[in-house]
Amino acid sequence: MIMSATYPNFPEYKLKNVYKGETFFKRGATRDHIFHEEFEEWQKFFCSGEYLPPAGKDIALFHVCTWAKPYDFSYIGKKIREVTNKFERIHPIILSNAGVIPYEYQMNPAFCAYDWIQTEDISGEEALRLKNLYQHSLLNRIKNYLTSKQQHYKTVVHYCMPIKDSIVTDIHDFCKTIDLPYFHTPGLETFRNSKGALTNLKDLGDFYILDPVLSDLENTLKKVSSIDRSVNRNTGL
Repeated sequence: MIMSATYPNFPEYKLKNVYKGETFFKRGATRDHIFHEEFEEWQKFFCSGEYLPPAGKDIALFHVCTWAKPYDFSYIGKKIREVTNKFERIHPIILSNAGVIPYEYQMNPAFCAYDWIQTEDISGEEALRLKNLYQHSLLNRIKNYLTSKQQHYKTVVHYCMPIKDSIVTDIHDFCKTIDLPYFHTPGLETFRNSKGALTNLKDLGDFYILDPVLSDLENTLKKVSSIDRSVNRNTGL
């Protein structure tokens, strides 16, 4: 077993030598980078019995990656954490081309040294192909993670846009198969009312820190956090 250490002056963040190779900056979500051995090793660790979510955090919150790293110190991630920090039972988990990343391990070099597709360098068709590859790999990683940790969590919350070409429905359906209540936020009404702002945003990630969208997130977390820990998962709300 490889021991973890805490990040200096930030004890909630953990450091661990999971990958024996050398970390390098992985520019662009290419196939080689998405399935790089370093990311694969981390995904195996998170799905292993060696990794357990923090004690008392029995609500998994999947939320988007941020272009700046570390996630929690970016202007987007910081505002999301301002909401999640209000709820003790919430376990933030970042979703990205690096995989499924429990927030407490985000300071490790692997998750601070990569970025997304450089769309100006590739054709539209290639960008779409890489996006599809990313979604397929991420969905599999989410399924593997939830399968390995389904006894730990009471509920899954997914913070992402409710758009047709996302993996929202796939995750919802999978949660049903493993008997985990699933909640999506923001709601359709909030999304429709806020969608007009997307054209004026410099980064699509800014959508997740719009006031109405963050408010929806907070209301959802408040609702799921009110569920008694002892309630049988089959009953949901």
